[in-house]
Amino acid sequence: MEVARSHLRDLGHEIRTVETVAEALAQARAWDPDAILLDLDCRTSPASMC
Repeated sequence: MEVARSHLRDLGHEIRTVETVAEALAQARAWDPDAILLDLDCRTSPASMC
């Protein structure tokens, strides 16, 4: 994920990272990003996201 984050930042994109599903949903609603890149651990994420 760090490689993708670094490359996208180098291309001029604003990057925000979060640690939890709740934080991701809050950021997506508040920020209205053009794209969302997910790196999910399905052992700890809600089944609906996996």
